[in-house]
Amino acid sequence: MKKEEILKVVRSNEGTVLSFPDRGPWGNNRYHGNCSGYIHAFLIDQYNVDFMAEMYAGGGTGYDICKDMQVKYVGADLNPIPVRPNICVCNALTDEIPEEFSEADFVFQHMPYPEIGIKYAGSEYTDPEGKLKTQDIGQMKFKEGMVANNKVTMKLYNSMHPGAKMGILCGNVRRKGKYHDMMLSLALPGEIIQNIVKMQHHCVSDGRTYAKKNFVPIVHENLIILQKPFEKTFYVGYMLPREYQIDIRNSVSATWRDVFRYVLYNIGGKAHYKEIAEAVKGYKKSEKNNNVEAKARQTLRQYTKTFTPLGNGYYKLVA
Repeated sequence: MKKEEILKVVRSNEGTVLSFPDRGPWGNNRYHGNCSGYIHAFLIDQYNVDFMAEMYAGGGTGYDICKDMQVKYVGADLNPIPVRPNICVCNALTDEIPEEFSEADFVFQHMPYPEIGIKYAGSEYTDPEGKLKTQDIGQMKFKEGMVANNKVTMKLYNSMHPGAKMGILCGNVRRKGKYHDMMLSLALPGEIIQNIVKMQHHCVSDGRTYAKKNFVPIVHENLIILQKPFEKTFYVGYMLPREYQIDIRNSVSATWRDVFRYVLYNIGGKAHYKEIAEAVKGYKKSEKNNNVEAKARQTLRQYTKTFTPLGNGYYKLVA
């Protein structure tokens, strides 16, 4: 496809929402999870890319579009038999990032979606000994897969030269009724310079019907653009989301109503105020209160939309 024709399509998208219903003629359109070559073309055009490196080169889309856009390309993939020239065989989790990646001014990765159930090793390419599937992030559980994805992101970032940019295309996963947001689990090194929404088209899930659709269908992915700073430093700056858990009885922000409501729920929804108070003693919420029983009795009486008195000091949660 001629570069001028590609740019005409790419430049028809203005703003931070990209939509390319036609994925273009590049790569293997039957390769699971491959994205439209117009995404690569958009990045090349928007960020004046001369040399693009791509982890998870998959079905060859990146190689094909870079050829049409007249930019240098190198890719890497777990597939032991790459589908295009200039794609290195690379286990991103255990191998060094190919040296050529350090020369690129833009590194792109459409990272594997863990938990979703797409098998690459043993499906898209051969895995006769069954060893590659253990390194296939698409076959991992969500948390394990995102730890692996983040490891690869940091390895790629460390290999980049100062001033180089990285594009991470990721989405959301709903599996067996549970929702996972990849972007909220990403390690993000360097400086974030843009977050772009990419609309999804022609997904397998588009043809599904649901007897009870109590959720909003996922129709987009996120494209995050990062840049490695120019300044000389040994430090690598990055953001990494963490999950926290705290017993609400140790929370300084929770109100007494909140705490007693949780306590009552966890002990069966009905209890005497002394039992409710006892469940809070010894925790931070009670440290500055010398009479937790009195506080429990006061709170249970005050919030009539939350607690219902049953007599003789017993209370239950309002239905």
